[in-house]
Amino acid sequence: MSKLKAFKTGDRVSLDYINRYVDEKENMVDVNRPFRPSEYTLEEAKIKFPDWYQRVVVEKNRNQKKWNIKRDLYDWWLMQSHKIKGGHRYFYLMCMVIYAVKCDISKDKVEKDMYKKFEELSKIEHSNSLRKEDIISALETYDRQYYNFKIDDIEKLTDIRIARNKRNYKKQKVHLMGARSIQEINDKVNNTNWREGNGRPKGSGTKEDLVKDY
Repeated sequence: MSKLKAFKTGDRVSLDYINRYVDEKENMVDVNRPFRPSEYTLEEAKIKFPDWYQRVVVEKNRNQKKWNIKRDLYDWWLMQSHKIKGGHRYFYLMCMVIYAVKCDISKDKVEKDMYKKFEELSKIEHSNSLRKEDIISALETYDRQYYNFKIDDIEKLTDIRIARNKRNYKKQKVHLMGARSIQEINDKVNNTNWREGNGRPKGSGTKEDLVKDY
Protein backbone atom coordinates (compact mmCIF):
# COMPACT_ATOMS: atom_id res chain seq x y z
CA MET A 1 0.00 0.00 0.00
CA SER A 2 1.50 3.33 -1.05
CA LYS A 3 1.95 6.10 1.49
CA LEU A 4 0.85 9.67 1.05
CA LYS A 5 2.16 12.81 2.69
CA ALA A 6 -0.19 15.54 3.83
CA PHE A 7 0.77 19.03 4.92
CA LYS A 8 -1.24 21.38 7.06
CA THR A 9 -1.25 24.97 5.88
CA GLY A 10 -2.27 28.13 7.65
CA ASP A 11 -5.35 30.18 7.05
CA ARG A 12 -5.63 32.58 4.15
CA VAL A 13 -3.90 35.88 4.84
CA SER A 14 -4.54 39.38 3.51
CA LEU A 15 -2.20 41.67 1.59
CA ASP A 16 -2.09 43.95 4.61
CA TYR A 17 -0.75 41.06 6.66
CA ILE A 18 1.94 40.30 4.06
CA ASN A 19 2.90 43.96 3.81
CA ARG A 20 3.79 43.99 7.51
CA TYR A 21 6.91 41.98 6.66
CA VAL A 22 8.11 44.27 3.86
CA ASP A 23 11.17 46.29 4.86
CA GLU A 24 10.66 49.25 2.54
CA LYS A 25 7.35 50.94 1.87
CA GLU A 26 7.86 51.23 -1.90
CA ASN A 27 8.07 47.42 -2.11
CA MET A 28 4.66 46.90 -0.55
CA VAL A 29 1.88 45.44 -2.67
CA ASP A 30 -0.78 47.98 -3.56
CA VAL A 31 -3.48 46.70 -5.91
CA ASN A 32 -4.81 50.23 -6.33
CA ARG A 33 -1.51 51.60 -7.59
CA PRO A 34 -1.46 51.61 -11.42
CA PHE A 35 1.47 50.01 -13.20
CA ARG A 36 3.73 52.61 -14.78
CA PRO A 37 6.45 51.37 -17.12
CA SER A 38 9.77 53.19 -17.22
CA GLU A 39 9.44 56.51 -18.99
CA TYR A 40 12.20 58.46 -20.68
CA THR A 41 12.27 61.82 -22.38
CA LEU A 42 13.41 61.85 -26.00
CA GLU A 43 16.73 63.33 -24.94
CA GLU A 44 17.24 60.55 -22.38
CA ALA A 45 16.22 57.90 -24.92
CA LYS A 46 18.65 59.36 -27.47
CA ILE A 47 21.52 58.74 -25.04
CA LYS A 48 20.32 55.46 -23.55
CA PHE A 49 19.04 53.81 -26.76
CA PRO A 50 20.91 55.44 -29.68
CA ASP A 51 20.11 52.70 -32.24
CA TRP A 52 16.41 52.79 -31.39
CA TYR A 53 16.38 56.60 -31.48
CA GLN A 54 17.99 56.70 -34.93
CA ARG A 55 15.64 54.06 -36.36
CA VAL A 56 12.33 55.10 -34.79
CA VAL A 57 12.62 58.85 -34.15
CA VAL A 58 14.97 60.05 -36.88
CA GLU A 59 14.16 57.58 -39.69
CA LYS A 60 10.49 57.18 -38.67
CA ASN A 61 10.86 53.41 -39.05
CA ARG A 62 8.68 51.60 -36.53
CA ASN A 63 9.21 48.15 -38.00
CA GLN A 64 11.03 45.55 -35.94
CA LYS A 65 14.78 45.49 -36.35
CA LYS A 66 15.86 42.75 -38.75
CA TRP A 67 19.16 40.88 -38.61
CA ASN A 68 21.02 40.33 -41.87
CA ILE A 69 20.96 36.54 -42.23
CA LYS A 70 22.71 34.62 -45.00
CA ARG A 71 20.79 32.45 -47.42
CA ASP A 72 22.70 29.45 -46.01
CA LEU A 73 20.17 29.23 -43.19
CA TYR A 74 17.28 28.88 -45.63
CA ASP A 75 19.15 26.24 -47.64
CA TRP A 76 19.90 24.37 -44.42
CA TRP A 77 16.20 24.28 -43.54
CA LEU A 78 15.36 22.79 -46.93
CA MET A 79 17.66 19.87 -46.08
CA GLN A 80 15.81 19.12 -42.81
CA SER A 81 12.65 17.78 -44.47
CA HIS A 82 13.74 14.16 -43.95
CA LYS A 83 13.37 14.67 -40.18
CA ILE A 84 9.70 15.64 -40.38
CA LYS A 85 7.11 13.29 -38.92
CA GLY A 86 3.36 13.15 -39.45
CA GLY A 87 1.61 16.05 -37.76
CA HIS A 88 4.48 18.47 -38.40
CA ARG A 89 4.42 18.65 -42.19
CA TYR A 90 2.35 21.83 -42.42
CA PHE A 91 4.47 23.57 -39.80
CA TYR A 92 7.63 22.60 -41.66
CA LEU A 93 6.25 24.41 -44.72
CA MET A 94 5.20 27.37 -42.60
CA CYS A 95 8.67 27.64 -41.08
CA MET A 96 10.17 27.37 -44.55
CA VAL A 97 8.33 30.59 -45.35
CA ILE A 98 9.53 32.16 -42.10
CA TYR A 99 13.14 31.30 -42.93
CA ALA A 100 12.60 32.77 -46.39
CA VAL A 101 11.48 36.01 -44.75
CA LYS A 102 14.50 35.97 -42.44
CA CYS A 103 16.92 35.40 -45.33
CA ASP A 104 15.30 37.75 -47.87
CA ILE A 105 14.22 34.94 -50.20
CA SER A 106 11.49 36.06 -52.60
CA LYS A 107 7.95 34.80 -52.14
CA ASP A 108 7.94 33.28 -55.64
CA LYS A 109 11.13 31.34 -54.89
CA VAL A 110 9.91 29.89 -51.61
CA GLU A 111 6.57 28.96 -53.18
CA LYS A 112 8.36 26.95 -55.88
CA ASP A 113 10.48 25.24 -53.22
CA MET A 114 7.36 24.40 -51.22
CA TYR A 115 5.77 22.63 -54.17
CA LYS A 116 8.99 20.64 -54.61
CA LYS A 117 8.92 19.61 -50.95
CA PHE A 118 5.21 18.86 -51.16
CA GLU A 119 5.80 15.58 -53.00
CA GLU A 120 8.26 14.40 -50.35
CA LEU A 121 6.11 15.46 -47.41
CA SER A 122 2.99 13.88 -48.91
CA LYS A 123 4.60 10.45 -48.59
CA ILE A 124 4.82 10.76 -44.80
CA GLU A 125 2.09 8.65 -43.22
CA HIS A 126 -0.56 10.49 -41.25
CA SER A 127 -4.31 10.31 -40.74
CA ASN A 128 -4.74 13.69 -42.45
CA SER A 129 -3.39 13.98 -45.97
CA LEU A 130 -1.31 17.00 -46.91
CA ARG A 131 -3.06 19.20 -49.47
CA LYS A 132 -1.81 21.84 -51.85
CA GLU A 133 -4.16 24.27 -50.11
CA ASP A 134 -1.81 23.94 -47.12
CA ILE A 135 0.92 25.60 -49.18
CA ILE A 136 -1.31 28.61 -49.83
CA SER A 137 -2.15 28.78 -46.13
CA ALA A 138 1.50 28.53 -45.04
CA LEU A 139 2.45 31.31 -47.47
CA GLU A 140 0.38 33.71 -45.38
CA THR A 141 3.31 33.84 -42.95
CA TYR A 142 5.40 35.62 -45.59
CA ASP A 143 5.31 38.83 -43.60
CA ARG A 144 7.89 41.08 -41.95
CA GLN A 145 6.35 40.46 -38.53
CA TYR A 146 8.00 37.02 -38.62
CA TYR A 147 11.54 38.43 -38.95
CA ASN A 148 12.26 37.61 -35.32
CA PHE A 149 10.33 34.35 -34.97
CA LYS A 150 12.15 32.43 -32.23
CA ILE A 151 14.08 29.19 -32.60
CA ASP A 152 12.28 27.71 -29.58
CA ASP A 153 8.93 28.18 -31.32
CA ILE A 154 10.20 26.63 -34.56
CA GLU A 155 11.41 23.60 -32.59
CA LYS A 156 8.03 23.18 -30.90
CA LEU A 157 6.12 23.44 -34.17
CA THR A 158 8.31 21.12 -36.23
CA ASP A 159 9.85 18.82 -33.59
CA ILE A 160 13.28 19.47 -35.12
CA ARG A 161 16.16 20.17 -32.75
CA ILE A 162 18.15 23.23 -33.87
CA ALA A 163 21.72 23.65 -32.61
CA ARG A 164 22.46 27.09 -31.20
CA ASN A 165 25.30 29.27 -32.41
CA LYS A 166 27.55 29.39 -29.35
CA ARG A 167 29.32 32.44 -30.71
CA ASN A 168 26.06 34.40 -30.37
CA TYR A 169 26.35 35.52 -34.00
CA LYS A 170 29.74 37.15 -33.39
CA LYS A 171 32.46 36.86 -36.01
CA GLN A 172 35.09 34.28 -35.09
CA LYS A 173 37.80 36.91 -34.61
CA VAL A 174 35.64 38.93 -32.21
CA HIS A 175 34.53 35.78 -30.38
CA LEU A 176 38.14 34.65 -29.85
CA MET A 177 39.16 38.09 -28.59
CA GLY A 178 36.44 37.90 -25.97
CA ALA A 179 37.38 34.35 -24.97
CA ARG A 180 41.06 35.28 -24.55
CA SER A 181 40.17 38.34 -22.47
CA ILE A 182 38.10 36.21 -20.12
CA GLN A 183 40.93 33.67 -19.84
CA GLU A 184 43.46 36.40 -19.04
CA ILE A 185 41.20 37.72 -16.27
CA ASN A 186 40.91 34.20 -14.84
CA ASP A 187 44.72 33.86 -14.93
CA LYS A 188 45.16 37.10 -12.98
CA VAL A 189 42.63 36.05 -10.34
CA ASN A 190 43.94 32.49 -10.00
CA ASN A 191 47.62 33.28 -10.64
CA THR A 192 47.72 30.76 -13.49
CA ASN A 193 48.78 30.69 -17.13
CA TRP A 194 46.31 29.07 -19.50
CA ARG A 195 49.04 28.63 -22.14
CA GLU A 196 51.00 26.20 -19.97
CA GLY A 197 50.29 22.65 -20.99
CA ASN A 198 48.34 23.70 -24.08
CA GLY A 199 51.23 23.74 -26.52
CA ARG A 200 54.27 21.71 -27.46
CA PRO A 201 56.19 20.67 -24.32
CA LYS A 202 59.41 22.55 -23.75
CA GLY A 203 62.50 20.71 -24.94
CA SER A 204 60.47 18.36 -27.11
CA GLY A 205 62.08 19.74 -30.26
CA THR A 206 60.44 20.05 -33.64
CA LYS A 207 59.42 17.61 -36.35
CA GLU A 208 62.53 18.68 -38.24
CA ASP A 209 64.71 17.65 -35.28
CA LEU A 210 63.02 14.25 -35.11
CA VAL A 211 63.63 13.64 -38.81
CA LYS A 212 67.29 14.62 -38.50
CA ASP A 213 67.78 12.35 -35.48
CA TYR A 214 66.19 9.49 -37.38
